[in-house]
Amino acid sequence: GDWFVRIFPERICGADIDDVLAYPSVKMVRIRDARLGVFKTLLMIGIILYVVLYELAYQGLYLQSSAISGAARLTLQQPTVDSCDPTDYGCKNEFSKLDDLIYCAQTGQEKKYVGNKFPCAYYENIGVQVFMDSSIL
Repeated sequence: GDWFVRIFPERICGADIDDVLAYPSVKMVRIRDARLGVFKTLLMIGIILYVVLYELAYQGLYLQSSAISGAARLTLQQPTVDSCDPTDYGCKNEFSKLDDLIYCAQTGQEKKYVGNKFPCAYYENIGVQVFMDSSIL
């Protein structure tokens, strides 16, 4: 106690030092009433259940919905020797015989293939396009 009085004056610029160095503090109070305690607990459980079960689980409000936008692009390229670029000079095509493709209907081999077999054909790069209502595939 005495060392503080010796270091700091009782007044600073005419104001009491206790007022100048004052600070706020939160006062905690314990309520001892069972009815209010049960009410507070039930209210908190009700709010948690409402948020978790109704807002999140039932309505899915944590999910953000947005419209789908974008474009898909598909490029077809013929098989080539050593996977070279078909636009490069000297790049050679390497097509398999249709009889060797087990997924083609015209194959002469009875190899086990579990999928559907469809007729296969080779097309030029222009003839492979499929026209749809709003696009070309």
